[in-house]
Formats: sequence, structure tokens, C-alpha cells
Amino acid sequence: MEWLPPEQYRILKQIQIVGNRNGSDVELGRIFYKRRFSSDYNLQKQADADGENKNALEKHMLGWPKQENYPVDHIDRMILSAVRDQFPNSNTRSDTMFHTFDLEKLQVYKRRLVYPSVICFSPDLSDIQDIYDLPEKAKEGFKAVVNIYSYYNIEDLRNQVFYGTYDLNGQPVRQSLLKVEFE
Repeated sequence: MEWLPPEQYRILKQIQIVGNRNGSDVELGRIFYKRRFSSDYNLQKQADADGENKNALEKHMLGWPKQENYPVDHIDRMILSAVRDQFPNSNTRSDTMFHTFDLEKLQVYKRRLVYPSVICFSPDLSDIQDIYDLPEKAKEGFKAVVNIYSYYNIEDLRNQVFYGTYDLNGQPVRQSLLKVEFE
């Protein structure tokens, strides 16, 4: 196992698609995407928690970083929300990608049936009074090609299309989505 060069460090997000089968919630598949570290997308929350807890053994036994200390921003919430519109009990798990072992682990995760899919993002126009007064940026959208990885041959996952919306007046979404590395 070797360390990756720092420019290859990533946070791996796994959306666990959860559906109801025979009265029980089961994981139907996963969508994987990677995010780069940045000044506002980092493990600072974990560093702050580490500063408060000096017990190194406890930190490693409980897992590091803790799931609640991984960054989550409007892009992560938007992607999960699009999936939850169709699979409401879906959730996200995060991991660090610092070593060659982490890359190998992702390849193992991906050794499943693959269902090509898309997530289409468009601005939320629910507050628009007159459709003819749409600003130019309201006409922008974004389509992300994604794969759903599953152990099951499930018809519900074939040709899946997810739809997400974003705040028209919020943070620039398109540029942020272009930086997301879907697997």
C-alpha cells in the first residue's frame, strides 16, 4: 500500500440506494462519486473533534474520520435528494481516498452489475410568476451520467433517470457539478 500523490486525494461518496423488497428495506445498489479537497470541502470538522478528544486509541477504534465529520455541501445534498425522490430511504456514506489500497477497494465495490443511469439537474422554477420572464441562467441544466452498481438483477434500476433541482439564485451549481467525478 502506497500513499497517493496529494493532488489525487479525494473524498469518496457512496449513495446507497435503498428500496423496499418483501416488506424490508434493502440496499439495491450504489452510486459512487469522488470530490476533491478544497478550502471549504475538507476534514476540518474532524480536525476540530480530534483537538477536543486526545485519546488516540478511542479515535481509531471508533473509526476515523467519523461519518458525521465528513463534509457535506449543497452539491452532495442535491445529488442525494434527486435519488431520494425515487428511493426515499437512500443514504450516503463517505470514505477517504489517500492510498492505493483505497483505489483497489473502490474497484472491488464496482465488481457488480452495472446499470447506466443519469441525473438531470435543473433550476427550481416554482417561484417564477411569469414563464416569459425567465432569466437566461434559468434555461441552464446539467446532466450527469452515472452508474448504479448492484449485486441484484433488478428491473427497477434499468434505465433509471433521477431529477434534481437547485436554487436559481443560489450558489453556482453547474461549475460545481462539473468537478464531481462520477464513477
